Amino acid sequence: MFQHREPTKIEVTTIQAEGLEAQALAFRRKSDSTVTGMRLGFASHGFVETPKGIFAFCSEGVGRALPITDSAPYELEFYAEWPGDEPGLTSQEAIPSVTIALTPAELRERAGKQVNLGEFIRTFGARLDGNYAAWKTALEKAMRSHRREKEASHEG
Repeated sequence: MFQHREPTKIEVTTIQAEGLEAQALAFRRKSDSTVTGMRLGFASHGFVETPKGIFAFCSEGVGRALPITDSAPYELEFYAEWPGDEPGLTSQEAIPSVTIALTPAELRERAGKQVNLGEFIRTFGARLDGNYAAWKTALEKAMRSHRREKEASHEG
């Protein structure tokens, strides 16, 4: 069932992954020289920087509920590709074989354009709408709780 999305002012910074596919391919070719490419998958990735930390997730709204840190980086998963059975076609593995971890500083270095949360998380059914609602609530709470802490510190 399609759920109406409440609008939000939260902006997601897209992650520019240029160069990471080549890095993943170089790593994967150490164990399998037949691999011809590495693909990040079909989802886009992005992050929101809040006073509570950086939260990162994909365009399906899947990500950790805790902030990204140096000791708990955001992980991008890459899938190997090989030539397909017919010219011009490729085959892709079903399970990712290379993971590249990005720290908060590395995420900031790969910052791309900003997109509203409602546009960033795809729309197609209740699961994605539920993920959108969960991120909207969590991110707005992270922003509000910081404002309250700041106001409380000025009262004392």
